[in-house]
Amino acid sequence: MGIDLDQGDHSGCGRITTSGTPTIVRFVAKTLKAPYTSVTDVGAFFERVQTIAEPKPPKKVDSAWVESYQFKTAHPSAIPSMLRWLNVIDDEGESTGVWDDLRVDGTRETTLAKLVREAYKAVFDAVDVEKATSSDLRGAFVSAYSIGDPGRHIKCFLALCQQARIETAEEATSRESTQSGNAKPKQKPKPASTSSSSRKVTPRRERHAGKVTETTGVNVTLNVEIPADWSEEEILDRIAVVSRALGRSDQGDS
Repeated sequence: MGIDLDQGDHSGCGRITTSGTPTIVRFVAKTLKAPYTSVTDVGAFFERVQTIAEPKPPKKVDSAWVESYQFKTAHPSAIPSMLRWLNVIDDEGESTGVWDDLRVDGTRETTLAKLVREAYKAVFDAVDVEKATSSDLRGAFVSAYSIGDPGRHIKCFLALCQQARIETAEEATSRESTQSGNAKPKQKPKPASTSSSSRKVTPRRERHAGKVTETTGVNVTLNVEIPADWSEEEILDRIAVVSRALGRSDQGDS
């Protein structure tokens, strides 16, 4: 029996010859699908992987491994799927050689950026992600990966780009929108309050040789400016000063 693999056939065909009779066998290649790991799970992985006390890459990264290291994720299988897509691990869950580079601050962003650009090559070839709108990204994902609704896949892609410091127009727009929504409205300065102190001088009656003479006084109104940022103690002090001034004025009149 002889086996002849036709390397030029991209469909994965080969010929197995038995007793002189060739038989065509088709080999079906396993294809990966773009991951739709949640934004929370993407962040959980890159946060937790930095603090794992493991000197060497794990022998196998799978759901059990994710659970054993207590990653903050509700879907343990989503992380291995993402790592396979990025070629961080192979189909057997073993490291491809970039594991430690993703754990070190000095190499993480550069390494991840390269992995993201290679894994999503079809998207980067189709659009300029730094200028692409959400509609552009949707079209690129549908065309490249034949996805019905690529919403979750795009969120995963944008989260990975953010971790790798790859600028995207959609991510920047989302960030600006969030910052705008969280911005506190400027408060208008409060106008200085005004405390008015009024003194009404009533007419005085005086007796002169059996006659009653009435003298007419003057109504005095004082406006005291009280700054808006003054404390209660400062306000009371100001009122006390005004009251003493009015008392001295009253003594002078008498």
